[in-house]
Amino acid sequence: MYHVLIADDETIVRLMLESMIDWEGLGLLLSGSAANGREAMDILSQEKIDILITDIQMPVVDGLELIQYANQAHRPPQILVLSAYNDFPYVRQAFKLGIHDYCLKRELNAKLLTKHLEQMKAALKQSSPAGSGADTAAGEPCKNNKPALLSRLLKGELETEEAGLPEHYFLVSYCVLGYQNIVRAFGKDLDKEFFSSLVKLSRQIAQIAAHGTLVPSGETSLVMIYEAPDPDSLPGLIRVLSRQLKAWKNYMNVDCMAGVSQLARGAADFEPRLAEAAANLTMRYVMKSRRLFSPMDYPSFRPPIPCLSGRETALQSQNAPAQDTALQNQNAPAQGTAPLPTYPDMIQALKVHDTARYEKEKAKILARIQSSSLERARQEALNLAYHLAASLIHQLEDTDSIYREDLCNTILRLPSSQEVCIWTINFLGDMNQYMRSHYQFDFPDEIWAALDYIDRNYFKPDLSLSEAASQANFSEKYFSTLFNKRMGMPFSHYLKNLRIHHAKEMLTGTSMKLKEISEAVGYNSVEYFVRVFSAQEGMSPSAYRKKGLPPAHRDISKP
Repeated sequence: MYHVLIADDETIVRLMLESMIDWEGLGLLLSGSAANGREAMDILSQEKIDILITDIQMPVVDGLELIQYANQAHRPPQILVLSAYNDFPYVRQAFKLGIHDYCLKRELNAKLLTKHLEQMKAALKQSSPAGSGADTAAGEPCKNNKPALLSRLLKGELETEEAGLPEHYFLVSYCVLGYQNIVRAFGKDLDKEFFSSLVKLSRQIAQIAAHGTLVPSGETSLVMIYEAPDPDSLPGLIRVLSRQLKAWKNYMNVDCMAGVSQLARGAADFEPRLAEAAANLTMRYVMKSRRLFSPMDYPSFRPPIPCLSGRETALQSQNAPAQDTALQNQNAPAQGTAPLPTYPDMIQALKVHDTARYEKEKAKILARIQSSSLERARQEALNLAYHLAASLIHQLEDTDSIYREDLCNTILRLPSSQEVCIWTINFLGDMNQYMRSHYQFDFPDEIWAALDYIDRNYFKPDLSLSEAASQANFSEKYFSTLFNKRMGMPFSHYLKNLRIHHAKEMLTGTSMKLKEISEAVGYNSVEYFVRVFSAQEGMSPSAYRKKGLPPAHRDISKP
């Protein structure tokens, strides 16, 4: 049997992969799963792994570093990369390291996973080095074969200088929606006919036939290079792409969306513009009614492009003409204004159902909105909606229950900062409720029962690690290790932070005496409560009450 290792920082994804297929029935042995690249490296150093399934973006050690480590083995494993919409620039780097393939988490299913596993098994049987593939045997493609050159460039088999890129061009990144319906429609002919049909139909549009090179880039994605002389060509390209998407829908019943870059100039611009086109696809998180996203949308919202290095950003600024630079700056924060946040603590709180951290982060967000101008308040709410979706969307099977409307249009119509606050409260409440019910119902996590118990019994002075562990049916030692990994802090720190959080609510929201508050949050000794509170908050409970600070304005997530 071939040995398989799974590496992903999301418990939900690891559980899904482990239970999705009959591993032994495929002649495979699931040797283990890791929550980050470092854990995966430890397993690789101790066991022979034949197939590695890994996420790209993980804490401690990311997927790219893990792939590099795995490739140092005497016989490197076949590697399948899991990615989200906005990971493709990282996936291209993974292709350069010789991975087998990649697939989107949101499209992952038993049939697709089995297909990849069978292909990797076949490669192992043939003793092919990871990433050698059939293209090498087929020889170098002709320099005039633009689709072949673009395909090899996307897989990392060519450098940008070798791909014959035009002097001026736009990049378009496509994502096919409803992949399961397409699989049912095409059946056994999917691999042979689906993408070729999309390309053939596109070439019926004269402008694409004359200026475009369109190739598949993954199970549910395509990329096109569209030659154009200057930025003024963008509106014309948008009209062409609208016709293309309508043709795919009308003639093939295939629903796609497309992200367009700004004008690229030569080989040096390929990487940053490809990243921009892929990032623009994520505008759909806040522009649900749309299927086409481009720099023309930047005045309303511009998504971040995480893969741009300092060198590439500098290169863009150096090469960009005034018109491009104006486009780039339209959605930037005003001078002297702090950049909009990315909400990592709120995202983590939603993932692990950490009520105290969620309330703390919500209060911080609302305080910023209340003290901002209307324009800035709208930007904050839109930015919040985008980042929550970008981080959580692949974990939610039915996002319509949260994203029922075009959030960009809704938020930009709100008439006051107070209305933005009300919308944000409702949105966060809906997201929190959905994550708690849906996430837990479909993918139970043994930690949640313990967390619920702790949240309901934090006021008990004798609440212990052993008592919480019993709620998860684990030994105390194993529960302690698992809790630390899941929550990012030991049980004792979590309980202390939770108690202090509730104490702050009582200090600012009630007239209770210190002794009453200390007992209400689980401290029998008021003197000990004062010492713990002062050490964590940098002031005594009495001083905190006099200042009248909202309870969530201080960080309760730190040990």
